[in-house]
Amino acid sequence: MLEWRGRKLARLHKELETIDVLNRLHEYDPDRGDEDVYVARQTRRSEVLAAIAKLEGKAPLFKRGGQVGGLALLLCATAYTTFHYLLR
Repeated sequence: MLEWRGRKLARLHKELETIDVLNRLHEYDPDRGDEDVYVARQTRRSEVLAAIAKLEGKAPLFKRGGQVGGLALLLCATAYTTFHYLLR
């Protein structure tokens, strides 16, 4: 599942870069392109940004498993030391 999300995000970012390049060309020479095409690109750009935000919002809660594992180990060690000290 995560591989699919990564590939889709990469494709959306690439499409966003392409749209940005075409927008820069339009800004350089506005008379060169059709205004309807520019508006369609802006609409697609908003759709791509919304899709990216939606996919990035579904990222796993803990991205760094090592940090969670380290935290769990520290918690267990602290609990063991506390109980060992109290039961002594």
